[in-house]
Amino acid sequence: MNPAPFVLLLGIGAAFAVPMLGRADTAPTHGTTAATTPAPTAAPAPITAAPAAPATIAAPAIAFPDGSQQPLLNGATATVTIDWPTSRPFAPVRGRIVHAGTEFYEHTDGTYTTSVVRKDLVSGKELTIGLIYTPEARSVQPQLTGDR
Repeated sequence: MNPAPFVLLLGIGAAFAVPMLGRADTAPTHGTTAATTPAPTAAPAPITAAPAAPATIAAPAIAFPDGSQQPLLNGATATVTIDWPTSRPFAPVRGRIVHAGTEFYEHTDGTYTTSVVRKDLVSGKELTIGLIYTPEARSVQPQLTGDR
């Protein structure tokens, strides 16, 4: 069994282990969908430049570089644009999941994106932040110790 998906989910969970500042409603309000498809094992697609995001967005949403939009997650109210890495081609949204009380969009290449609300400690303003987590191939395998 490949441990990479579990390592990714543990990393995502650790990133949101700190309670959301200024938020009392941290419990998820939507259902959870589980991904049952294994990660693709084919060779990576060639790297191409991502198309520019649309100039206007009709309603507050998460804007992706291909021009598509998805509803905001986790109580966010201001539009965010996901800064997709130029080193990887854009992958469309496959579904929505909830992990450790935080909503994410899962993309077809295993990337996760989300919007979160955080309070700026200097200005006191609430900020809507777009986050992206991309899977990376690991060249180092865990070393087993002890008797087998």
